[in-house]
Order: sequence, then structure tokens, then C-alpha cells
Amino acid sequence: MRSPLAELRTEAGKLRVVVAATVLVVVVAGYRHWLERDMARHMLVEFPLLIVAGAALAWATGGAARGLPARCNLYGLTGFAFVTLTLAYWMIPAALDAAVRDGWVAGAKWLTLLASGYVLPASFGLAPLPVQGLMLGNLAWMTAAVGLVYQDADRQLCLYYLTDAQVVAGQGLVVAAVAIGVAWCVWVGYRLGVEAPGRSAARGQLPREAAMSGPCPRQAASPERNSVFP
Repeated sequence: MRSPLAELRTEAGKLRVVVAATVLVVVVAGYRHWLERDMARHMLVEFPLLIVAGAALAWATGGAARGLPARCNLYGLTGFAFVTLTLAYWMIPAALDAAVRDGWVAGAKWLTLLASGYVLPASFGLAPLPVQGLMLGNLAWMTAAVGLVYQDADRQLCLYYLTDAQVVAGQGLVVAAVAIGVAWCVWVGYRLGVEAPGRSAARGQLPREAAMSGPCPRQAASPERNSVFP
């Protein structure tokens, strides 16, 4: 059982995360016009910052990992699908133009991106590794495909962004797609590396513990027998 001091430190840490996420949102709002003046900053800086802020809030508050939200997010599929659809929509040139032109569209963009970040921690927690790989692979492929379209387009796709900015944003999206795949692979390798020693130790301890608790204590002194008859 955790001590009250440990629980207090945990709650203080969560409060600091909430404050940091709130400050991040305020800073992004303050620099919104500067961020959205360039297509690459709009998509590759503002989008991730809002998603990170939403994920931080979810981690600090428990997010959508329990209750009805978790039951509606079987294996994390609903959350990942929401994130994918949200990013796919805001990568459309007409949607980017509308977010720059109309305040209410910009507000909808902010809410959906924050919500995407908010459901991500729970989705990762509920999804097994194959599902994570499938959904993140689909997201990375979509991001790279949009980036290639932006680079290869022979005309200006957005009213508010010139062709040069469009090409730079496309290159950045391809780099972001590769970074998503590499980051996930590194995280999976780290996770498997951390869990493997614990599983090996558990396998080695279970037969010995079972022998010690059995009716014949002499079995504990015979590792050869334990290895054959767990």
C-alpha cells in the first residue's frame, strides 16, 4: 500500500502536468497567427503541440481509460480511428484554408486535435502491439502519401500558402511519417526489453515456489527434478 506522502507526490506531479499542458495551449494560442502563417509550421508544429497537450491532460486526469469510454474503445480501435480521421481531414487543403480564414473552423480544429491527443494514451493502453502497428502504420502511410501529393502537385493547392511552402510542408510530412514508424519501433523494442527479464525471472521462480509450497519439501533441493516436473 502506498504511503500518503507518495500519493501526495503523485498528485502534485499530475497537477504540474496539467499546468504545463494548459500553458502549452495558451502559448500556441498566442502564437497562432505566426504558426499558421507558414504551412509547415501549421501542420508540423501546431498540430503536434495540440496533440501533445491533449495527451498530457489525459495522462494527468486518467483520460478515457476507464468506464464507458474504455468500453467504446475496444482494443483502442475507436480512438486510433478518431485520430486518423481527424488528421486526415485537417490535411485537406480546403480544410487548412478554412481553419485560417474562419475562427469557428479553427476552434473545431483545436478541439478535435486536443481530443485526439486525449484518447491516445488510453488507446495505446488498450491496444495490443499488432493493433498498434496496424493503426500507426496506416497513419504513417497516409501522412507520407499526403506529403508526396503536396510535393508533386504542379499547382498551388491552398489559397493561403504558396507552392514553395507547400513543397516544404510535403517534405516535412514524409519525414514525420518516417519518424512515427521509427519512434514506435524503438518504443516497442524498449518495452519488450523491459518485460523480457521479468517474464524470465517469473518462469524461473514459479517451479521453485511451487515446490516449496508442496507436500514434499525435499523437491526444493532437486533443481533437476524441478526442471523436468514443474
